[in-house]
Amino acid sequence: MLPPRCARQWPKAVLVLLDIDGTLLRTHGLGLEAMAAAGAEVFGAPFPTEKVDTSGRLDHLIFREVCAVAGFPDDDDHMARFRSTYVREMHARLKAEPQRLVTMPGTLALVDLLHDDPNVEVGVLTGNWEETGVAKMEQAGFDTSRISVRSWGDAGLHRRDLVPHAMKQAQLKRPALKPSQVVVLGDTPKDIDCAHHHGCRCLATATGAFSVEELSEADVVFPDLAESETVFKSILELAGM
Repeated sequence: MLPPRCARQWPKAVLVLLDIDGTLLRTHGLGLEAMAAAGAEVFGAPFPTEKVDTSGRLDHLIFREVCAVAGFPDDDDHMARFRSTYVREMHARLKAEPQRLVTMPGTLALVDLLHDDPNVEVGVLTGNWEETGVAKMEQAGFDTSRISVRSWGDAGLHRRDLVPHAMKQAQLKRPALKPSQVVVLGDTPKDIDCAHHHGCRCLATATGAFSVEELSEADVVFPDLAESETVFKSILELAGM
């Protein structure tokens, strides 16, 4: 009699961490305009966001780097004033120019697919502060109540810090979750770096400022996320499903 076939060992969970800007949606400069306006109000002088690299950066780091370039104080009090003013400016711009926020093709369907899979925890991993991240997502049509794990830009000093912060949240529900079962989905080399630094997987999309070739160190690269079913299957495969 032949021995029984070995059953495949399925992971108990997959954690998918979604970047926002350049991945789920684009705001076509609204964010930087709001930051520049906020900084100018707080400091009474131009706040030159154009002088720093903002791709994949945390909002608080962008603030500190612009302050360093412009010679402004970057203490906690000034950052708190900047943050509240930036949030106000961002909300005003989203309301005044809603057409500038564009939901990337396939992303709404992809989040639905991920949310509806009982093995998947859906999270965000983003440089955005929570107030602006939620505002962007909701205006883009995403139901943020479906996001069970939230690693916002103030959860760490650097983007690498956001992955363990997200995993700790997910492990409250899925205690056996391992790094190899975590997939970071983003559009910059910093998304790739923060995933691989912790032994996680990365699926990159060339819908932001970087090309497929520039994102080649990701485990998988797509030109866009329009084919949501294909992207969904690729995410599960990366996590060993």
